[in-house]
Amino acid sequence: MRHHDLKRHIHTMHRPPDAPLIQCDICNQTFRRLDALRKHQKGRCKGKTGSVDD
Repeated sequence: MRHHDLKRHIHTMHRPPDAPLIQCDICNQTFRRLDALRKHQKGRCKGKTGSVDD
């Protein structure tokens, strides 16, 4: 395992319970890492369900 991978793992998985999460502005799903949010928004984000724009 590379040093950077271990550092990222510790920062992501071993954080205080009250540490803030990063929230998607489109669908409100939360993430621990900014790169996960960006990947989500590029391909998997389906937007808010049940919203009516009419």
